[in-house]
Amino acid sequence: MPELRTSQGKLWRTGDERYPSYASYYKEPLIRTKLSANGDTLLVLACNPHNTAVEQVTIRRPGTTAEYAFQLVGDFPIILRFAVTRTAGG
Repeated sequence: MPELRTSQGKLWRTGDERYPSYASYYKEPLIRTKLSANGDTLLVLACNPHNTAVEQVTIRRPGTTAEYAFQLVGDFPIILRFAVTRTAGG
């Protein structure tokens, strides 16, 4: 589960606050990610059933600094792919 920051919460959710029970409590999106086998692509599935407007979301994989941003419109789920930039440290 990725670390996340939304335009509503305006702070990074890390550690246990990334889990579904916290997402429901804070009325923030439930997000799952999967890194491709070769590590070049990050698949993102996200939805916020509490969202009624346009919500800006930024995520990062735990232990990395690369950030990926997208929008959630209403309560519609999204599926996105991001190219992963590899660095010497991660």
